[in-house]
Amino acid sequence: MLLMKFYPILRALFSCASPCPPVLAFPLTLELRIRIYNAVVSGRSDSNIRFADLKNLIYTLGFVFKGQSGSHAGYYHPGIHARISIQPTKDGKAKPYQVKQLRDIIKFHGL
Repeated sequence: MLLMKFYPILRALFSCASPCPPVLAFPLTLELRIRIYNAVVSGRSDSNIRFADLKNLIYTLGFVFKGQSGSHAGYYHPGIHARISIQPTKDGKAKPYQVKQLRDIIKFHGL
């Protein structure tokens, strides 16, 4: 299983060495972070990812909030110089094409 093969890497990645983002109402457990990461990377449920989970994953991967214009929130990753802009749908889900953009960044840069 993908999770067991990369568990030590994911544990180090998601240990949240940097301060947890201020938008978190509650701290995410390691298991929840891994579950969200696997859901995004697998690509099987792009339309079922909650916006809050996508935003938390973006922070966990090391992206920094750049600014917001209306409902569009912009993030960049200082180490790999990647940018992403996200916005929620009316039902609180992430837009599928934005989940795919994050998945492509993860795969291309090996996050």
